Amino acid sequence: MTDDDNRPIVVRASAYAFTALDALQAATEFDNVRGQDVYEALGELKAGVGDRLPTSLRNLVRALGYSLDAYDVREDDGSDPALAIAKAADHLNGAATMLELVWDHLEQAQSALRGQAAHERQDRGEQ
Repeated sequence: MTDDDNRPIVVRASAYAFTALDALQAATEFDNVRGQDVYEALGELKAGVGDRLPTSLRNLVRALGYSLDAYDVREDDGSDPALAIAKAADHLNGAATMLELVWDHLEQAQSALRGQAAHERQDRGEQ
């Protein structure tokens, strides 16, 4: 993405989230991640995936309702756009609820690692 990206901010922000998740996936492909680093990463993920993302999805539901009131919204096939928006809203709300459950699992995983510390092994250099 460039600074001259003139897509709506909601689209750009979603693309930034994808880029961040792509970087996270790449960073976790290696085995040399310490438990305390996983602990910290889980804290960040809880804030993003378990808090911000569900809120953002619910905000999108609200935006869809606003769009229906503020614009002349039409479906390509002539059907009622309110039905499509209602269906999308149901799925977005369902996804938000599932992400709140993800937060609970991330919290449990982080709690399990709370007291962990990793130090370099003395025997690593002697092999």
